Amino acid sequence: MSISTITARFGGVSLAAALLLGPGVAWADSPHFISATDKIDTTTGDLTVSFKEAGLGSGTTVTYTLEADFSGACVCVTKSGTCPSAANKFTNQLATTSGTFTSGKSGNITGSLTFTAACPPSNSPTCGGGQTLTLQSVSYSNFTFSDTATPENTVEPTPTAPSTGNLFTCKQ
Repeated sequence: MSISTITARFGGVSLAAALLLGPGVAWADSPHFISATDKIDTTTGDLTVSFKEAGLGSGTTVTYTLEADFSGACVCVTKSGTCPSAANKFTNQLATTSGTFTSGKSGNITGSLTFTAACPPSNSPTCGGGQTLTLQSVSYSNFTFSDTATPENTVEPTPTAPSTGNLFTCKQ
């Protein structure tokens, strides 16, 4: 057998193997969440979801969306830490954020998304001179976290911190 015959035979085997095995990798993709947990920062009120999704295939780009109902109260605070009598509550604002991640060779994505809590501008009080607007308390409900490429791949994270909390206490 000549070298060119051996090369042709192995080349044919390699091409056949690539054709048979290549599509099999794509067929094996089965996106699913391994974990998704949320945490509320008790200082800022920010909501963070940490997650791991597997079965994506190597190099897959996915956009994730975090949504929750967000409500709370904002107050004006003086330099000494006291609050004038008016507190402004806000309710049922949609907290939403999204981010795009790319899977590694293992076909997994591990990451986190954070919704930054703030007083909504439309419902916030106007503070007098020397006062700052401060988020006093927050409450989150109806969490959803989803892989937007696979809409059926949605989870409701298991809370790892209270969904309601006071962030700031006014001095008396």
